[in-house]
Amino acid sequence: FWGLYCYPCLRINPLLEQIRMRYGEEKLSIIAVNDNGANELSKITTYINRNKLSEWYHVFINKEIAESNYPGYKGNFNAYLGLGVPRTVVIDKKGKIAYKNYGYSKEEFENMVKIIERVINE
Repeated sequence: FWGLYCYPCLRINPLLEQIRMRYGEEKLSIIAVNDNGANELSKITTYINRNKLSEWYHVFINKEIAESNYPGYKGNFNAYLGLGVPRTVVIDKKGKIAYKNYGYSKEEFENMVKIIERVINE
């Protein structure tokens, strides 16, 4: 879960992409849930392209985007509105939550990487 004006989000996203590239999409997929408004779509697209995040699944939960039939709007994530960003969740192969965190720190990111490696190698 991330936002365009969330500095920690913009910092963690390229790091997540490095991990995704290390393992490949067969082993690790990223679903990026964003709640910025429809008026921000061009800025979001620019950010995604500039940071090479186009291989992620991008999901928008903003009601304006849902009503515009934007192809990136997939599913109903309204239950997650207002939870704060960045929020990171790792889901294992069985669909269970293996890790969740709110915020960003180098130490916590390194902990998450260890958990991702464990989940991938199970």
